[in-house]
Amino acid sequence: MRTEMIWVTLVLSQLAACSAMRYERVKLDSPTPAGLCQWDPNRKFFKIAKNQSCAVPIPADHTLTRTGIAVQTDEVYTFDPMPTQVWYDADRRLAALKGEEGSALMRMANYWKKRKKQPYFSLIAVVIGPDGAESPNWVSLGDTEAPKIGNTIVLKVSEPGELGLYPNDARGFYGNNKGLLWVRVTNCGPQCTAVLQTMGAAQTTGALGGTTGGN
Repeated sequence: MRTEMIWVTLVLSQLAACSAMRYERVKLDSPTPAGLCQWDPNRKFFKIAKNQSCAVPIPADHTLTRTGIAVQTDEVYTFDPMPTQVWYDADRRLAALKGEEGSALMRMANYWKKRKKQPYFSLIAVVIGPDGAESPNWVSLGDTEAPKIGNTIVLKVSEPGELGLYPNDARGFYGNNKGLLWVRVTNCGPQCTAVLQTMGAAQTTGALGGTTGGN
């Protein structure tokens, strides 16, 4: 175990060193956009009305951002970043929101990723249950097999809860991440639900951002 931990430490220190040579540092945080999600201080959660949207901040160093947005069964949500935004893994510049495979050294740490099969720093949208834990109802914006309406990846809610968002990274190593992304969250409304329903048996539970079949 001691040997394994020493190896992991060396690998991750090399990740930071190699990535620092790859990109030129720019301003990290994006300006605050218009149309922010407005929380009611007298309520724990709030709802986005159908066909409406609002913007939420997603810090790169948070393993889970609880948005306060309440979601209900059969609702459909889309996620759009504000233009020209980036996250950083140490000094490695990462464009939102599809993520990347990472360098050879980064891929050696794939075992510790929160969602092992998804790209590094792809945005993960997940329904948080009443116990505060992430449910099996999630989608990755970097998943080429995720459900889409046109070219837009969607989350179809299969159980009520709170919407959570975060960048996919190795557990225990979010602390060296930098940057803040503003993501516009849209409650797609009945038209999106109708489109997904017409897909029917061609895309089963899980393929629709319902209960996914793994990490």
